[in-house]
Amino acid sequence: MQTEPETLEERMARLEGQYHALSKELTDNFKTVQDTLNTMQKQVEAIHTVKGGLLRSETLPDVLKRMDDQLQQMSKQVVAISNNLQIDQSKIR
Repeated sequence: MQTEPETLEERMARLEGQYHALSKELTDNFKTVQDTLNTMQKQVEAIHTVKGGLLRSETLPDVLKRMDDQLQQMSKQVVAISNNLQIDQSKIR
């Protein structure tokens, strides 16, 4: 079984298709790498933030206590907002 040789136009069209497919793949892979690097950068910044807190003579238990206090304060705010919403909804009924 003998195949006909490609014409120059067919070969150019095939190569152009391959070029576009490879270009898209490279673009997609670059975006994935960029997203990964951004995530890693955020993690490094978070580590430096915690490390910075510890370097100011703050111990790990101090950091954890401060975080716990902040979470408790946020929890109280959520409850207050929830209570306000319930009061507002009761006025609607």
